[in-house]
Amino acid sequence: MWIMIKEFKTFINEGDVVDLSIGVVAGVAFVTLAEAFTVGLVAPFVRIILGTDGAAEDFVVAGQVFDISLVVAAIITFAI
Repeated sequence: MWIMIKEFKTFINEGDVVDLSIGVVAGVAFVTLAEAFTVGLVAPFVRIILGTDGAAEDFVVAGQVFDISLVVAAIITFAI
């Protein structure tokens, strides 16, 4: 049992698992930051350009609501 634990510790230290986990955490934090940027800053500008106030009745086709600013925000988040 102790040999298995020792081998696991060696794997963790030599296999760059710590670096990978730090990268994943940093990536998630960056996505959160990018999403806040686009929703908080970009979406209002898109609504100003489109002349809408963000209400659900802005763009309705056959009873279905389309929120273009959310799509633009998602595209910008993906591009960042």
